[in-house]
Amino acid sequence: MAIFLIQEQGADIHTSDQDGVTPLHWAVKNSYETMLKYFIANGANIQAADQDGKTPLHWALEHGREEVAILLIDYGADIHTSGNEGVRPLHWAAKNNYETISKHFIANGVSIQAVDEEKKTPLHWASEYGSEAVVKLLIQAGADIAGSDINRQTPLHCALRNGHETVAKLLVEKNADVHASDIYGQTSLHWASCFRRGLYDRWASKNRRKEMTKLLVEKGADIHSMNEDGQTPLHWASLEGVEPVVRFLIRKGANIRISDTSGRTPLHLAASEGFKAVAKLFVQKGADVNFPDKDGQTPLHLASLENHEAMVIFLIENGADVHARDKLGRTPLHWASQRENEAAVKALIKKGADIYAGDNCGQNSFELASRNGRKYWMRLLTRESRSDNATMG
Repeated sequence: MAIFLIQEQGADIHTSDQDGVTPLHWAVKNSYETMLKYFIANGANIQAADQDGKTPLHWALEHGREEVAILLIDYGADIHTSGNEGVRPLHWAAKNNYETISKHFIANGVSIQAVDEEKKTPLHWASEYGSEAVVKLLIQAGADIAGSDINRQTPLHCALRNGHETVAKLLVEKNADVHASDIYGQTSLHWASCFRRGLYDRWASKNRRKEMTKLLVEKGADIHSMNEDGQTPLHWASLEGVEPVVRFLIRKGANIRISDTSGRTPLHLAASEGFKAVAKLFVQKGADVNFPDKDGQTPLHLASLENHEAMVIFLIENGADVHARDKLGRTPLHWASQRENEAAVKALIKKGADIYAGDNCGQNSFELASRNGRKYWMRLLTRESRSDNATMG
């Protein structure tokens, strides 16, 4: 019907909109194969590029239209052309794990070392998106597994950063450099030790991370490596609550007392995120629960700031000083009150926190809570304090 209307109305199939997009581009994006064939048969430019330099073949591969891409290739689409950002058809095929198309590109002389504007090769793209079949294909074709992008990230970094352990193992088995660090000083072990939040199978992901961490260490990865923030893989595992990795790194001799450039230990990071099981591992190994960071804040300050009630109670029961003061003279209760963290406030008061203690400016918890008209918090502090005193009496 659409073709009939085009013929009847005499529509220009060679036209393009303000973005340089032609009717052929739209036919490709929507998988209108009959219309696509009609356009090409009637002289539509198969190499027409939009304002981003993308041809219909780019569109087909970018939008996951594999069959349409094959059709365009059969019609003679240029498989070597790149868009304005340097992205070539092989990059898109690598992202979508299109093995057959990638084989065709390689067999017809497409460069497997071509880079986009971020200096990423097709192997970077395949690794970043977990395209196992194309990763194997590119490696077999001689792709450089040590190549780095503008951030000095290798394909191994890309695979681990995005949670693709199977691809990472392939790269490691092909002797990928496990010591390489990016411009931020982050190694593959940093990325392997942390957990990508949002994955649906948290337990399985954590255990896969442990196995990947173990493999990297067996290959010589340095468990003491630090990024530009002074954080080790143990810091990262603690921040993300990856308990199996934390256990493994501790067993391998990772320093649990090491502090980053902010003066924070792995226990600080676990406390700030409320990962009690991880914090427990550190306490069992003798971590200092009262160690202050550069702002004078202890793990208890951070747990109180973030309203992690169970963590607050755990730290206090394991020796954390409820009266500890940071460089502003503030106790954990000051911060919990100012942040309106009710659970933490109640837990701190029950554990003996002084609601009348002033900070360096002389402000107590009442004043911090009431600064913005928080009458509810003033009542809460008073009620909890009275309740606690009555219990003690």
